Amino acid sequence: KEYQTPATPEQLAAFEANKAKFAQHAPLPDPVQSSSLHPGPHKARPSVSAVQPPRRLHSDVCCSPGDVSDTNFPPPNLPPGVTAELRVGILTVSDRASAGQYADESGPAIRDLLAAYDAAHPGRWRLEVARTAVVPDEQPAIEAKLREWSGSASPAAAAGAEAPCNVILTTGGTGFAPRDVTPEATRAVVERLAPGLMTALAMQAQALEPLAPLSRAVVGLCGATLIANLPGRPRAVRQNLTTLLPVLGQAVHAAASPP
Repeated sequence: KEYQTPATPEQLAAFEANKAKFAQHAPLPDPVQSSSLHPGPHKARPSVSAVQPPRRLHSDVCCSPGDVSDTNFPPPNLPPGVTAELRVGILTVSDRASAGQYADESGPAIRDLLAAYDAAHPGRWRLEVARTAVVPDEQPAIEAKLREWSGSASPAAAAGAEAPCNVILTTGGTGFAPRDVTPEATRAVVERLAPGLMTALAMQAQALEPLAPLSRAVVGLCGATLIANLPGRPRAVRQNLTTLLPVLGQAVHAAASPP
């Protein structure tokens, strides 16, 4: 075409070398002959499926189910020479899981993904999962754990407590159901919201999950502790961690810096 620049030999060579990575589709059926589209009085009219091409003509690359254990996430975004020191608490919020009616799956999924990401980037992270718990969908119970783990509990409650976490990841209780109160509990504890992270998590999840806009998840800081609400399903947890993990170390590093 007059205004189209031809591909260079290097571009053509790169295309040929990577062709196997592109989505493959079954070949389209041969075009139906005009005689079959306009049959005579003694010819059977072809079925609709015989003249219509396959409906699925788009690429399958981004549509295959994701593996929750896949940790091919971007690397940590940290300043040169900085190692992220992460002391993490994982809080599962679920009435039924806390009552033993089913096993918690999202909490262990968070732990496994953190460990795999830590192992994939040695020297950039030092990760310790310091606290794990399962609580019912009760705002006072959620608030109590967040305050205890962040070190913001009352002096009497904090006496003899372990060192605080600098990251708390909750899972569950972020939807529209009347008992979904994790966001309310988190807002009652945090001192500064992190709207940029909340927007990034929502936009990334919405690209993959049609119901993602129904999340009311909160991200914010209680002192130097980052608290982030994650969904209650393992696959949705992985989607959110794809965005959160690469910036988590920098967030903790900045929150702990002197004033």
